[in-house]
Amino acid sequence: MDMPVWWTRAVAARPGVRHIRPMRSAIPAGLLAVLAGTAPVQAAPRPVDHGACGPAIAAAEGAAHTAPGLLAAIGLVESGRTDHRTGARQPWPWTVTAEGAGTYYPGKAEAILAVQALQARGVASIDVGCMQVNLMYHPAAFRTLDEAFDPGPNAAYAARFLSSLHARTGAWPAAAAAYHSFTPERGAQYGKLIANVWAGVPVPVTASPGGAEVVSFPDGGQLRIFRDAAAPGRTGRVLGYLSGP
Repeated sequence: MDMPVWWTRAVAARPGVRHIRPMRSAIPAGLLAVLAGTAPVQAAPRPVDHGACGPAIAAAEGAAHTAPGLLAAIGLVESGRTDHRTGARQPWPWTVTAEGAGTYYPGKAEAILAVQALQARGVASIDVGCMQVNLMYHPAAFRTLDEAFDPGPNAAYAARFLSSLHARTGAWPAAAAAYHSFTPERGAQYGKLIANVWAGVPVPVTASPGGAEVVSFPDGGQLRIFRDAAAPGRTGRVLGYLSGP
């Protein structure tokens, strides 16, 4: 974004298993190894928290006196992730976007490591957290990456920035467009998308064959592609892009 804006169940022997019936040929070798304690046990997956950003965004809206629901609409577009169990879409706090790629990480530690890896190879324009605050355009926004990925400070900074854009433009829809870009052709499409979501229209998301989530502009063209960091077959960064209709 040229204007600052700011992711096997553990298999272990069950208690009480005292012996194995002598029919080893009927039991997979891998399972026997686990039961015998000779195979590594994988960590259980962490629960997915799809609600971490919501309360932080609501609090930030109130503190900065932004238009009710506008910051939440921006968050849905900027870092929204679909909960495939419920179909609900919520901003995801461990989202990292760089080089046109949006990636959902499973937790703060993984997101921080991803940003550090990007910075180590010279990438400066990186959007982080619930509201996708850009670290290059806002170098003083957060004291640490840990704070940058904290939903509270992330949303609070975004709300203050949105409020400053309102003071500059004189209107909330214009401020929302400027959150993405002051370039008219880029800001206009984004502003229209945010206005729709603010009015209750679902974020226009389609799923790619590879499992990525593609967010599109109302009049055509893709805003961004998102994918889980742990998606099957993922070996590197996700390729995404920002284009007009």
